[in-house]
Amino acid sequence: MWPPGTAVGYHATTFGWLVDQLVRRSDPNKRGLGQFYREEILPHMPGTVTFEAAVSVC
Repeated sequence: MWPPGTAVGYHATTFGWLVDQLVRRSDPNKRGLGQFYREEILPHMPGTVTFEAAVSVC
């Protein structure tokens, strides 16, 4: 990929986890990304906007 210390990169699944943790830790109510989105962002959006993620447990 690249020599250590010269660049950074995140896998798609890692990035989602990082964003969720940033939201959870910065939100006074400690909500995850999905709950924060539904309660704080979605009510201000025109029309219907949703996102879902399928979770599989092996």
